[in-house]
Amino acid sequence: MLILSPPAVAQNDTSGAGFHPCATAMLVETDERARWAAAQWVLGYMTGLNAASIAETRRFRDLRGMAPEIVFAYVRRHCERNPQDRVLRAAHELWRSLPVAE
Repeated sequence: MLILSPPAVAQNDTSGAGFHPCATAMLVETDERARWAAAQWVLGYMTGLNAASIAETRRFRDLRGMAPEIVFAYVRRHCERNPQDRVLRAAHELWRSLPVAE
């Protein structure tokens, strides 16, 4: 699906925290407000992916339980392993790891 492909999305209208490289994103780890803002960006991105998925397949990923702390912990782990990635990639991988619902 082209609409759910991170590189395709990044070339269109992606901006904000998700477009930052992982190395930059990890600089905010000690700033609680910045961590919260980054996690909220990821949650919004995943909500958008769900909207697109519902429109195309009538399925979505279950975001229940995705508190900002959990989201940022996932992004941190992804970025530690993949410092060359953008936060967008971590967000997309987190979304893909969640269970599918109808």
